[in-house]
Amino acid sequence: MISPVKIILLLVVIGVVFLAARFFRKPVTDDGGKPKEGGASGKSHTDLVKCPECETYVASLDDHICKS
Repeated sequence: MISPVKIILLLVVIGVVFLAARFFRKPVTDDGGKPKEGGASGKSHTDLVKCPECETYVASLDDHICKS
């Protein structure tokens, strides 16, 4: 059967895992301050373009070669 000690131990383990996850998920910045505004860590994204011939989404049609 589940004893009260096992329930308390389970709650303590869950709490430690939760606190460890919060600690390791904090964003790291170069200057040690708050994270910069503008999305996930200030990284930009690239819009994908659909190729009219093979209907594949690519970052740039200039570098894309359709494979048949």
